[in-house]
This record gives sequence, structure tokens and C-alpha cells, in this order.
Amino acid sequence: MKNLVGANRLIKGTSLKRKMLAKIKFVVKKSKFVKLDRRRLNNFVLKMDVPKIYVSDYFSDCKLENYEEVLNLIFSFSCINFAFWGFSVHNRISRRSETAMQIMKKIFLGRREKYTGAFLQDLTLSELWRAFNKRLGAFLMGERWNNLREAGVILSLKFGNSYLNVLKEAKFDAEKILTLTSKYFPSFDDRTLYKGKEIQFHKRAQSLISMIANIYKNFYRLTNLASLTGFADYRIPQLLRHLGILKYAKDLGEKIDNYELITAESEQEIEIRAFTIWAIELIKNEINKLYNMNFLSWEIDNYLWNLSRKKLNEMLPHHRTLTIYY
Repeated sequence: MKNLVGANRLIKGTSLKRKMLAKIKFVVKKSKFVKLDRRRLNNFVLKMDVPKIYVSDYFSDCKLENYEEVLNLIFSFSCINFAFWGFSVHNRISRRSETAMQIMKKIFLGRREKYTGAFLQDLTLSELWRAFNKRLGAFLMGERWNNLREAGVILSLKFGNSYLNVLKEAKFDAEKILTLTSKYFPSFDDRTLYKGKEIQFHKRAQSLISMIANIYKNFYRLTNLASLTGFADYRIPQLLRHLGILKYAKDLGEKIDNYELITAESEQEIEIRAFTIWAIELIKNEINKLYNMNFLSWEIDNYLWNLSRKKLNEMLPHHRTLTIYY
């Protein structure tokens, strides 16, 4: 039951976030393969570099003058922002994975198109191959292409060819943006079943919203950002395990360490993702209480993600799941 200490304080905020965290709590309570060490978590909080709890610099090098063009660029990238670990076999050569990200940014920015719905639905698989530079392989390339083309069709039919109209329909409210994005764009609808209960993660949709909030602080001002949870991916649980905050059952740990795939939507995968969100909420609450601050979940997530990049060569492998959701 130590995992549930402070649970009632965690389940607060907007209606959607409350529902999401209530289901995350259910997974934490029923978990068999993952546990959380609260003492290690509290010790980590004491050592956090508070001034560095800042948002990610992802896309901070965008130089386009057209804000709507950059917004559509970010949305386009978010459609394919999953499983970049496929471009490297082990953490020791993870630079190739980072290169894939850099290539995507360079190609998108260099093309100068607005990335409207019409552009995305006409994108060819060969164009996407060239953007990734063929030497990186075709890992889930068909799924990435399908996501882009599907998003293009929906933008064209429902949102006047631009993701900006999603923001406008949501009145720039983060929770409403999340709801609209997961409702109308199937590849962002990141939910699953665990012991008969529906669990919502919405990693890519929430990450997209956080990038928009980061880049457009003084232009598209988003409200209700407290409605976001942390983002359940593969890199942050790797860090949390490295820090001793998350502990895996022996068979799960051995699978991960031997680079064996963890089945998508299995209890093992769902527990890893749920505990990631739970740990972020606990860290956020503890650091806010310790320093009388008001950091948000997505800001803690970005801090942990940045920290994980610095420790890549120190950590055991991350879990590997074939999925389009992260």
C-alpha cells in the first residue's frame, strides 16, 4: 500500500484528469510487475535542480515567421513521434535515434510548406522515407505514413485544413484540445483495458499540447495546462528505474535488460506506463510542498526527460514495445 500514500491528494484537478488518475490508481493498486519506492522518490526530490524545471527545448529552433505554419509542423511531427528507439539497437548507439529527430526537424523546416491537411493526405511513403533518410530503416514507417495521411484527411474535412482550428474550437483550453485531438484523430486516442477497466494515457496528444504551450507562450496562450498528466513513454520509466524509484519484477526486468519486446497492452506494459504517471504526480506534489511552488505535471515530465538524456550511457535499457502511442 506504500504506492498509494498521498493518493487522495493526487486525484484532483480537472474532471478528465481526475478520471485518468483514478484509473491509474487502480493499476497501481493491482500491480504485479512494477512497484514504487517512496523513500527513493522523496530522496530524489530533495536533490532536484529546481531552477532547471523548465519545459523542453524541443522545436525551440523553429525560425519560421508564420506561427500557423509552425503549429501545423508540430502537429505533423506529433503524428509520427513514437518508437524512435527502433533506429538503435542499444543505448550505446542511441545517437542514431537522436539523428532521426534532427533529420525530421531539418526536412520539415526546410520544405517551407504549411503542412495543411491537403498536404498531409497527399504525402507519399517515398517522401517520408526520404525524410527519415533510408539508412535509418523502415521501422513502423507504414504506421507513421498512415497516421499522417489520416490526420490530413480529418484536418481537411473537419478543421479547415489546419490544426489551429482545433485550438480555436477548444478555445485554447488544454483539456478541450486533448479531448478534441483524441476524439477526432484516432492515432492519438491512447487508451487500453486493464483488468476490465479502461485506462487512458494520451501520451502523444498531451506531449503535443505541451510543445505548443512551450513555443507559443506569448502568442497562442493555452489555458488549463494543469489538466495534463505526465507522459507515459519509454524514456522516463527507464530513468525512474535507474534512480531506484521504480522496481520491476525479476522476469520483467530480465526481459527489458535482454532487449525482449514487451507486448503492447499487456499488464506489464500498462503497469510501467501507469507507474510513470503516478511517480510524476508524486514528485510534483512533493516538490511543490517542499518549495511552496506550483509546478505542473508536464513540467516535471520535461525535467525528467531532459535528465534522462544526460544519463543515457549510465542506465539499463528501456522497455521496448511495438506501438504507435509512444
